[in-house]
Amino acid sequence: MSLELPSNITVGEAERLAQAVIERINAKEPVAIDGGQVERIGLAGLQVLLAARASAIAAGLSFSVDPCSNRLADMADLAGLDDLVVH
Repeated sequence: MSLELPSNITVGEAERLAQAVIERINAKEPVAIDGGQVERIGLAGLQVLLAARASAIAAGLSFSVDPCSNRLADMADLAGLDDLVVH
């Protein structure tokens, strides 16, 4: 089951996402993120996604952001994180 991102990822939403990712990793579950509805994401949200990927990989788990909205892909590209999401 994917973790579905909200359309607007605020700092509070980023904190909730981080907690959900930690729970998945502790349960040894793959980290699958549904970013198809994202309209707005700031640096905090991108940082959580980047840390989630690193933590999942370090734990030997898969990580994916799929689907990915155009807006999320654009913001990842602007931040130099174009390999973070599926375009």
